[in-house]
Amino acid sequence: MPPRRQVRRNAGGAGAADAELVARINQTFNNLLPTIIESVRNQAKPWKGKNQNQVQTKQYKQPVQAQPGNQIAQHPLCNHCNKHHPGVCRRLTGACLRCGEMGHMVRQCPKMKNKPNDNANGANVKPNTGGRVFALTAGDAANATDLDKMEVGLQFGQSDGYLARLKIESDLITRIKEAQQHDVELWVILQNLEVGKQSEFRVDEQGVVWCGKRLCVPNDANLRESLLSEAHSSPFSIHPGSTKMYRDLRQNFWWSGMKEDVAKYVAHCLTCQQVKIEHQRASGMLQPLDIPVWKWDDVSMDFVTGLPKTFKKNDVIWVVVDRLTKSAHFLPIQQGFSVSRLADIFTQNIIRLHGTPSSIVSDRDPRFTSHFWKGLQKAYGTKLRFSTAFHPQTDGQSERTIQTLADMLRACALEWSGNWDEYLCLVEFAYNNSWQASIDMAPFELLYGWKCRAPICWNEVGEKVVEGPELVRITNEKVAIAREKLKEAQTRKKSYADQHRRDLEFKVGEHVFLKVSPCRGVRRFGIKGKLSPRFIGPFEILERVGEVSYRLALPPQLSHVHNVFHVSLLRGYNYHPLHVVSYPLHMIQEDLSYEEEPEAIIDRQERVMRRKSIPFVKVLWKNHTEREATWETEEIIRSQYPNLFEN
Repeated sequence: MPPRRQVRRNAGGAGAADAELVARINQTFNNLLPTIIESVRNQAKPWKGKNQNQVQTKQYKQPVQAQPGNQIAQHPLCNHCNKHHPGVCRRLTGACLRCGEMGHMVRQCPKMKNKPNDNANGANVKPNTGGRVFALTAGDAANATDLDKMEVGLQFGQSDGYLARLKIESDLITRIKEAQQHDVELWVILQNLEVGKQSEFRVDEQGVVWCGKRLCVPNDANLRESLLSEAHSSPFSIHPGSTKMYRDLRQNFWWSGMKEDVAKYVAHCLTCQQVKIEHQRASGMLQPLDIPVWKWDDVSMDFVTGLPKTFKKNDVIWVVVDRLTKSAHFLPIQQGFSVSRLADIFTQNIIRLHGTPSSIVSDRDPRFTSHFWKGLQKAYGTKLRFSTAFHPQTDGQSERTIQTLADMLRACALEWSGNWDEYLCLVEFAYNNSWQASIDMAPFELLYGWKCRAPICWNEVGEKVVEGPELVRITNEKVAIAREKLKEAQTRKKSYADQHRRDLEFKVGEHVFLKVSPCRGVRRFGIKGKLSPRFIGPFEILERVGEVSYRLALPPQLSHVHNVFHVSLLRGYNYHPLHVVSYPLHMIQEDLSYEEEPEAIIDRQERVMRRKSIPFVKVLWKNHTEREATWETEEIIRSQYPNLFEN
């Protein structure tokens, strides 16, 4: 052990006078450091050595700053002083090792003057005042033996300190370890482990039960609920699916029935039920309509809107199709026609030629659901058969005819010039005189007994005499053939469609979610309503309408929406007592869409793109939290919502 005078003479600057003396001091302290750490760790009484004063462990009063990485060896190793430091070695230039100035040594350094000498009552290890400060973990402290390279100054005095170990652990992990001591299921596992069973389990030195490398979670409902919530709803997980969530949890935790609990938790998550899309086949099997008995006895109708306005100011086509013969009438009208005007057109073009139909299949267009139209058809004895809400597949006949009509109009626009309503009569003739796959003949052939004469189908000119009984027989045969062909077509289509569908049924009294879609909002992320919920509700089922439709109990805010929906628009609701459902139902429009609107601008920034500075604004959207705010270009927001920039 070096004499105290030599220690005092060298205090404050390790290696200042004699390199051999510094090496002896470092070697002595290196031998004492493990004993000091062990004494503090075991909370033992102050240790007394043979040649040392009493070492007291008291709280170190100066703050300790933790720095990331290896701060000791961040500079290159010097060959002259065997230390890590930046720049030229001070020992090589003869400069003061304390302040770096020339002309004096460390013992004459002004920074060392008037320094109190209180090194008579014990030893204290503290960092150099002008140097860096470190926090050592338990693993680092065992390896911190080269104090000369750490540039640690030694000083003996009464200012006390101790080495502390800081261990960071999740509170959830601590709760799991504590709850293991009172779990009966784990106690049974320990009993089996003692007799050589269930060898996949083990117990560490702290008494914690593990299944391999996975921590065993006791049978505590609240504890497992907290663990599942952290793995599913926290900002570090953000609602994964059941398979992903189970795969992540099973890497670190184990309990009996873990996969089933994860699947049940995800299935009852309210957020997932409202926003997750179903990666499954479409719900509801195909239900074809009944085959009509006679010509123009059952018709379907729909409107083709959005067409360019012609010289006659027509911009809509009214499509009326006979469901048996597939013959159709294309009537040009204007968007602003009243229901009474439409009734006159229907009488002049449909009833005048074919009589009153027994049923009409249509969607829920406001013109078809008006009181005037319902009263008129009731007077005619016609039954109105509306499609379910937002399910156009119900009136598939009209939709398919509209597709063919649109293709023929596009061809006319490319081939000839003029307005589309000028060629609409020829389009109607070409459609009705062409072969149809569903009836295996042309609509005119089924309607009149033979196809109408055309340049490509020119019959011989002459008198044709058909006897009455023969005419009746031919007509009946063609109708029978058409009905048989329609039945074959429906069966074939149903067999194809049901392969990509799944049967889904609900019971009266159950609660379901209703599918909605955003519309007419600003393009967030380039796509309208990208962050919007997909389902609203839940709503109670009042009754079953048909095979694949249900009537829901809608709130007063949705009284303007028809309450009968196809099963493909519904999703089953999994109840949980903690669910709190809140959504502005008054914003839902009649077509089950809602408008996304910005509420405020909460931030601004400029981004440089291709040497051009573009201003962006961070927009807070209605019915969304601040975390869901999005960055949009200021130009688009200012043009569509100028009221946000008034203040």
